[in-house]
Amino acid sequence: SKGALSALRSFLGDPERFAAIYLVRDGRAVTASYMRKYGLTVDAAVDRWLASYRTQTLSLRRIPSDRRLLLRYEDLCRRPEAELARVCGFLKITYDDSMLDLATRTIHNIAGNPMQLDGRRGKIQLDEGWRTYLDAATRTRVEQLLGRQNRRLGYY
Repeated sequence: SKGALSALRSFLGDPERFAAIYLVRDGRAVTASYMRKYGLTVDAAVDRWLASYRTQTLSLRRIPSDRRLLLRYEDLCRRPEAELARVCGFLKITYDDSMLDLATRTIHNIAGNPMQLDGRRGKIQLDEGWRTYLDAATRTRVEQLLGRQNRRLGYY
């Protein structure tokens, strides 16, 4: 399930079979994406990220810690083998290196980005375009608005 509330409903419906993988991305990157994609101001983009963060956090609190896993997008991109092995361990399934062979595998994608279905890409790539998209003043403003929550997710 992609939404936090939907995930909570799934957990409450069958807690023994449920596992939540909480995939997060640096709030600065998400803010830059919202600004670029939707033309939002920095404050509006941060508000949108914070609203999502709060919903997810409140929903996940109801799920026992042994049934949820925090996975950072950046860690997955930097260390795909180690992070995927960690996910597999959490799910109690066997990790296999072929899981990362994106060019030859059938990919079932729940995300909304169709380019992720492009088999020509072949490998996981970190996108840190936000570092150049956000100027210094905007980065400072973003940090003021979402820094505390971002740090709770392990971003500094």
